[in-house]
Amino acid sequence: MMMAAYGDKTFEGTIKACTMIMSLSDRKFWKASEYRSFLLLYSPVVLSHFLPKRYYRHRLLLVNALHLLSQHEITDVMLNVSRKCLNKFEALVPKLNGYCRVSYNVHCLIHLPDSVLNWGLLWLTVCFCL
Repeated sequence: MMMAAYGDKTFEGTIKACTMIMSLSDRKFWKASEYRSFLLLYSPVVLSHFLPKRYYRHRLLLVNALHLLSQHEITDVMLNVSRKCLNKFEALVPKLNGYCRVSYNVHCLIHLPDSVLNWGLLWLTVCFCL
C-alpha cells in the first residue's frame, strides 16, 4: 500500500533544513521547524561526536522512524520499519535512561505508525511541523 499526499499541493512532505540555524544554547527560542531540522537533519551528525555510542544509536532509532514517517509517500515497508524502530526505542529507554525517564510521551511514540495508517501522512496531521 502506498500512501500519498492528497488535497492542497502547496503542502510539502519533504524535510527541509531551516535557512538559519540558531545556537543550541538558544534552543528555548527555537520554533518547531528548527527542532525538526535539528532532530532529523543535524543531530545525527552533531551528536555523533558527543554522545556515547549506545545513546547515539538509540537516538538514531527515533530519527530513522520519524524520518520515514515524514516522507511525502509512505509504503507498508516504511511503516513496518518505523514501527520496529519506535518499539525498540521505547524498550531501550528504561535500560539506557532509567525507569524514571519512561513517560507517557515516550510510549505514545509507538503509536505514530498507526496514526499515519489511520489518519494520513504525519506532516499533514501533527502540530510539530515535519
